[in-house]
Amino acid sequence: MFQRAGRTSFLFWNQYTVYYSYNDGQVNGPMTLYGSNNSDLASGQDYIQQLVVSEYGDIVILTSTNDMFYGKVKLSTTVQIDSGELPSADLAVRFDALSRLYLLKLEGGALMRRLYPLKNEISSAMHLEKLCPYYHFVHNVDRDLYEVDMGEGISVWAELIQPGTETGWIEVQIHGSDLLMYNESTDIHYYHGTMAQNKTVSFKHNRDYSSVPDYEIAKSDSCGISCFELKPSKGHLLCPSPSQIISCISVGCPRARHIKLRRSVTEECDHFDNYTISRDWYVNADGTTPTVDKVILYNWTLLDCPVKVKNTENYLPQFDLYDGEDFVRPMTTNFILREEYGRTDYAYNSTMAQVGCNCEAQSWDKMRQLVDSSTGANPDTIWGPQNYRSCFLDSYQGGDLTQPYEILNSSGVVSLTFPADHDSIHIFHVTVVDPNYSYCNLQTSFSVHVYGALSTPNFMPLGISVGTFVFAILIALVASYFMFRKASMEEFKDRMELLNMILQKEGQTTHA
Repeated sequence: MFQRAGRTSFLFWNQYTVYYSYNDGQVNGPMTLYGSNNSDLASGQDYIQQLVVSEYGDIVILTSTNDMFYGKVKLSTTVQIDSGELPSADLAVRFDALSRLYLLKLEGGALMRRLYPLKNEISSAMHLEKLCPYYHFVHNVDRDLYEVDMGEGISVWAELIQPGTETGWIEVQIHGSDLLMYNESTDIHYYHGTMAQNKTVSFKHNRDYSSVPDYEIAKSDSCGISCFELKPSKGHLLCPSPSQIISCISVGCPRARHIKLRRSVTEECDHFDNYTISRDWYVNADGTTPTVDKVILYNWTLLDCPVKVKNTENYLPQFDLYDGEDFVRPMTTNFILREEYGRTDYAYNSTMAQVGCNCEAQSWDKMRQLVDSSTGANPDTIWGPQNYRSCFLDSYQGGDLTQPYEILNSSGVVSLTFPADHDSIHIFHVTVVDPNYSYCNLQTSFSVHVYGALSTPNFMPLGISVGTFVFAILIALVASYFMFRKASMEEFKDRMELLNMILQKEGQTTHA
């Protein structure tokens, strides 16, 4: 039977004897009855029928005649305890999840269960023996398995309180210690004849993968399980359980670890089904120039609301690290962006020289040139932590440092800029490229709605309105002219008729 321990431990048995192998086989032998060298727990027709171990390291052995023995993991002795059952009873023993011992008896076709007072029975069996060599053994280990990613670590402590005359200490045993850096410190305090020893143990991942020949192999080789055990150096069957604490550390990608875009809690947006990219503002996947506009169906389930960015402002997306729905910490490492549909109407605000590069930095154009186009490489694997190289570590090696610097960081100066002459929707795919940040493949997608472009003036409606107004005025003027002319002609005609009448009268008077 394999036992969870800081170092590999086993229990195995035959008909009469139980054997132990502790600390990777360094401590081994038969378990003996307390106070003697006798290792036979059964004899004759009697035999060892069952051996069970609790989560706390309690060992209970049951023989075919219902004799019971109690021991502890990491101790070499056992003591006989009374089962309270007849030798002929059909009996079995079980520990529950809380390390409580139950006796199970099959009687008359029914299974009977009885809680066994293990602590009382041990004290009764050893009432004349000396007590446990320590008063208390406490700790803050609160889980069976811790998960540690690159650059992370854990710290635990245990405290042993014992008489000042005792010389015990807290032992630390580790299995798989090559996976993590390990450090421990001890504080000892005395008070009124009592000694309190506090031990703090720290584990941390600290490896550099930036220059390994094969990144994926190096990651795989450094993943695994490391277990540790804290226990008092002196033990006794009368010591309270648990008398040791065992936990393990999983080194690798934590379950459900991912990154999320940090958003404003008040962010709202208008829903739309699709949007159009002008052929002037994107390139085809093969790098050729398109001849038609592209219509994109928007995936609300994947992308949620676009982040609104005014076109006069630079934009630097911020991300956080999550385990499932649990926030871990802000993401503070290098990442790259790729526009999902090949949009070209955005830029980076800094050059390689402006950020202080010592050599030409990696870029999407440069990384694509390194990939054989015939292989049809996944764009998400062209550039990532497996082939990332920093432009700051090398001494000056030349190159064109006037090119845009395309690697972003939450604490860096590089950000995105957008043109002011049109609004747009961008969908970016994010990849963390720092090879020392996480065992996980940290990628996500998000969208940006760039707004603020001034609309192009449309003079047609104004021209129509003005033209209509001018035309109406001209018609009115022409109509007024003809009406005035008609009125003037009629007035002139009346005056001429009046003048003729006057002249005729004057001529008649003269003749007379």
